[in-house]
Amino acid sequence: MRYSCVIVEEDKGLRDLLEEHLVMLSGISIAGSFDTVSDAKVFLENNTTDILFTDIRHKEFIDVHTDSFLPPPPNLVFTTYDAANAQTGFELDAIDCLVKPFTAERILKTMEKIKRRLQTKNTRDIVPDAAYCFVKTDHNFTKIEFSKINYVEGLENYVKICCENKTVLALSTMKSIEAALASYHFLRIHRSYLVNLDKVDSVLNYNFYVGDKVLPVGRSYRKTITDTLKQEYPFPF
Repeated sequence: MRYSCVIVEEDKGLRDLLEEHLVMLSGISIAGSFDTVSDAKVFLENNTTDILFTDIRHKEFIDVHTDSFLPPPPNLVFTTYDAANAQTGFELDAIDCLVKPFTAERILKTMEKIKRRLQTKNTRDIVPDAAYCFVKTDHNFTKIEFSKINYVEGLENYVKICCENKTVLALSTMKSIEAALASYHFLRIHRSYLVNLDKVDSVLNYNFYVGDKVLPVGRSYRKTITDTLKQEYPFPF
């Protein structure tokens, strides 16, 4: 299982420390790292994440954006300079509260706690043979088997789901499709593309090749993709 995280931390030194140690953990990829709440808001309007690191002072931002996520909302880890804020963080259902300046050992302890919670939840949520969903089109609901999907392309008013034997225009969003496919070897590589890694033939010059289709990698996604492929898959990027 692979988990994505987003970091919102204005202190560059602490942000770099989080990034440095998170990328070393198997199964963790950094979907985004920001020094301002405004930049993080733009990213989270179009992307999902499993874990969100942010200063507890940004409570208003958290209230808005956890509500905007499709269920489940991201797991929260608050950071703070004041240890007295830790209790407030737990009252807001945060998994942990990191007191600044935090250490590598403390980050590792937090990530172990997060993994335990996520693994426990995934075990509860498993539904045998449920690797499919029904998507709404203009006229009906169409069954989509996840293993048959090659890639997903976001269009202006639709999401185009390109499968082995059909293409479906769904009345959905990239964010909701990404959330549904998060546990099935799919990777967001561009604002407009989500690819099934099991269908990828090759990766070259920041392009994913799926059959005769060439899918470009968005510049803002490059680091996350590189880290993910290095950690989880046997081929270099």
